[in-house]
Amino acid sequence: MPICLLYTNLKRSDIDVNLEENVARCISETLNRPFEHVFVTLIAETPSFCAGSREPSMVCQVQSKEVFEDPSKISGYYPKFFEILKQATNIPGNRIVLSFQHVPDANADIGQ
Repeated sequence: MPICLLYTNLKRSDIDVNLEENVARCISETLNRPFEHVFVTLIAETPSFCAGSREPSMVCQVQSKEVFEDPSKISGYYPKFFEILKQATNIPGNRIVLSFQHVPDANADIGQ
């Protein structure tokens, strides 16, 4: 059950309308998880300060069980995510922060 939280100081109208779906597909394909189990939410117009200014920026947090336990695999995930986020927002890569976080099995579940 991957969860992705996207925070940006951009207005929603300045972001590609397909961002959430594109990120969900990237998560599903990259992490080999069912598309139907991926949750992506965008929190726009979040006051932010990044790299010394309030220029457009974004934080992308991806949380999941089991897939972030091997550090050697994580470095391969970054380029795919950065490309999607840069295209959808026109934010330069040096103003986008990605965080991949392991979630222990007991700490998350999908309701039945």
